[in-house]
Amino acid sequence: MKRRRRLFLDGLRPRRRDLEREIDEELRFHVAMRTEQLIASGLTPREAKLEAERRFGPTQEVRASCLSLISRQEQHRMWFQRLSEFVTDVRYSLRSLMRRPGFALAAIVGLAVGIGGSTAIFSIFDAVLVRQLPYQSPEELALVWPDRRSLAEFDAFGQMSSFRAVSAHDDGRDLTLTGEGKPARLRGFVVSANAFETLGRPVLAGRGFLPEDARPGAGKVTILSERLCRQRFGPPDRVLGKVLELGGEIYAVVGVMPAGFHFPNESADLWLPLLLDRSNQGAYWGSYFLKAVGRLAPGVEPASAAAELKSVAERLRRENPVWTPADEYTQSVSVEPLQSHMSGELRPLLALLLGAVVLVLVVVCVNLANLQLARSAARVRESTIRASLGATHGRIMAFLLTETLVLTAVGAALGLLLASLLVDILVPLLPGVDARFGRVGVDHRVLVFCLITSLATAFGVGLLPAWRLSRTDLRTSLAEAGRAAAVGAGQLSRRVLVLAQVALAVVLVVNAGLLLRSFWNLWQVPPGFDGARVLSARLDPAEGFYTDRRRRQQLYDDLLERLRALPGVRTAAAAHSLPLSGVDAFLAHRVKDRQWESGRLPMARQRIVTPDYFQTLGIPLLEGRDFDSSDRHDSPQVVIVNRALAERIWPGETAVGKSVGYPWNSPWIEVVGVVENVQQRNLGGEAEATLYFPYAQRPMASMTVLLATEGDDPLSLAPALRSAVRQLDDQVPVNDLQTVAAVAWQSIARPRFAAVLLASFAAVALGLGALGIYAVIAYLVEQRNREIGVRMALGASPGKIQRQVVAQGLWLGLGGMVLGVLGALAASRWLEHLLFQVSALDLGVLGGAALLLLAVALAACYFPARRAARVDPLQALRAQ
Repeated sequence: MKRRRRLFLDGLRPRRRDLEREIDEELRFHVAMRTEQLIASGLTPREAKLEAERRFGPTQEVRASCLSLISRQEQHRMWFQRLSEFVTDVRYSLRSLMRRPGFALAAIVGLAVGIGGSTAIFSIFDAVLVRQLPYQSPEELALVWPDRRSLAEFDAFGQMSSFRAVSAHDDGRDLTLTGEGKPARLRGFVVSANAFETLGRPVLAGRGFLPEDARPGAGKVTILSERLCRQRFGPPDRVLGKVLELGGEIYAVVGVMPAGFHFPNESADLWLPLLLDRSNQGAYWGSYFLKAVGRLAPGVEPASAAAELKSVAERLRRENPVWTPADEYTQSVSVEPLQSHMSGELRPLLALLLGAVVLVLVVVCVNLANLQLARSAARVRESTIRASLGATHGRIMAFLLTETLVLTAVGAALGLLLASLLVDILVPLLPGVDARFGRVGVDHRVLVFCLITSLATAFGVGLLPAWRLSRTDLRTSLAEAGRAAAVGAGQLSRRVLVLAQVALAVVLVVNAGLLLRSFWNLWQVPPGFDGARVLSARLDPAEGFYTDRRRRQQLYDDLLERLRALPGVRTAAAAHSLPLSGVDAFLAHRVKDRQWESGRLPMARQRIVTPDYFQTLGIPLLEGRDFDSSDRHDSPQVVIVNRALAERIWPGETAVGKSVGYPWNSPWIEVVGVVENVQQRNLGGEAEATLYFPYAQRPMASMTVLLATEGDDPLSLAPALRSAVRQLDDQVPVNDLQTVAAVAWQSIARPRFAAVLLASFAAVALGLGALGIYAVIAYLVEQRNREIGVRMALGASPGKIQRQVVAQGLWLGLGGMVLGVLGALAASRWLEHLLFQVSALDLGVLGGAALLLLAVALAACYFPARRAARVDPLQALRAQ
């Protein structure tokens, strides 16, 4: 570059000296003309000359201005020349790549996969972990005591000085919209009156909730989402004041939230005000269903807010009139930034995926650099001719980098299209990523990332081949006709690149194998029930129409009777929630004739089921009896417990005949049966204590109906189920039609997603590694064609030649495997928290990855070795 600049300036100096001479002559001419005019007016020659120079101006300044203008013109000409050269290089690169469509297609597809995959994962990573939440000053928002809390606790949070405001919301409830055409199930969330102000998002139309809306006896009001408003009712300003029938009750629409507001998640259709009734002790102190979000006061850190919250928690522990919480109650206090809480479970998974896709991109770059090196050996003569015609090393290097830049630009354009498709596919499959984090897609931040990644890829791929080719010695290249000089020079570089490819592929394969093994172990955990041939459907009758418990029970009794009579149905039952569905209800309970320490009452999951529930799901009855028609509302209350609860409370005793009760004063409930443990929360967890209550004694409006079928396709009974419900009440919507096995399958969606996606990345990297081995071995065979011919002429058998070629490829594979295993062992420790019943040093996975790599290396060497074994010695010698 310095030499080129010196030559350019040397060529410019003669012209610059001529211009300076012309400027000086022009200035002298103007001074002389002015001097003659002044002499004619009566001044002496000396006075006239001085006055002419003074009036005309300093000649040095004029001269400098003219030279500056010329210099700028020369700079513009120089940049225009460089732009013209770049355009010429781009045109020539396109023609050169079109003459080699195989290489161009392989390079572009690889770049599209690498850049597109990394861009897609980065867009999700950026939306969830980097970009701030779509609320006002989101860094001030924090989740107060992340577990579910009671109304009493939320009431106390609002009196803390560490927070400017504290709002509350529940986990959502399903409401049936009637009176507006076909009944529809909507997702509603109960929020405190100040929820929208705390988040800093005002309503789009109408008003927010007022304090009087949260008082008992106040008129029922609701606020709709902008999406629901436009889908069902039209423009927001027309729906204000409209009366809706939700769950059989009348609500007035008082406001509409703006588009893009999804709190607490994207399923929100509407919001209802949280009623604060301090007179109901059971609901005020004993019902834990709220999550609190607070906005920190200026200058307050989460740690100091947590310290104040701990003192508040100690006061609440002493004041609780329902039951006295244990000392551990205050130890669970925390104030966690809202962003960290919402993305906490996704952070390790997304970091893993981003790291994996970056490794894939690196493998793509290494593979393309290897192909460029192999291709550059065949272009030695071309670069030699360019150099002999006067092209500098920098000019040749710029041309070769331009060619790589053209490849990368096309690959990046296709990669952006691929990234858009991948985001649309991955976001619905990735549990926990929803509109709470804003729109996940290709925006300006993602475009900047793609641009930086593409430029880094272009220079990373093209720099080494371009530098090597631009440094080719002119005399040696012409003497060797472009054959051996470059062949030997580039072999070490290509071998090193192949080793890097294989090593990175092994890292991905081993980690993918660990995740797949972990997923398989998780899937093999017995859930405690058999849901393969069981159809489930969620029914959400309007609670306002089914306020009478007898009407609720009659609806499900009649429905189950109709369903049991359907052909192909073995049994039918209903439950408030299914195992592994994510719907939980916990209950603290007393035990008759047992004394418990203050605040240490046992906790258990609560399930409400109908008779035949255990038979429908294949849950074994270990002791006692199942629920039956004798368990009515007016009969003594009964309960069935699981084995985990029985062994914890009555170890070595029979649980049947024992009694439990609620923490507050209530009748004792007799245990009539013991069933086997069921995985309620997730597969792979410990069995948790569970209480099963009969539906007749605790009837609820919303239930999940279960049909155990005789055929292999339970979904074939879906139309019959819908028809049975419609015959009883055509205003009851039927939702979530799926098999119980599908519910269990969805419960492991996150580890399944991670395993499958990482396995896909590993497959791409392994394929590229195989391509690298194939390219190097095939090129070696081609360049050693004469040597192979000589060996065969001297008596070497085709089999021996073939074994030697395969050995070269296997050495590359083995070297890459050793490096890759070491890298995988170093990286696998980041996977330990994602693994289930499998060690990060699992020998089976490491051995399987090694065998897979050897098989791939053998397959990559097969065709070059076969070609080498078929070399004709006579033709090989003549060709050289």
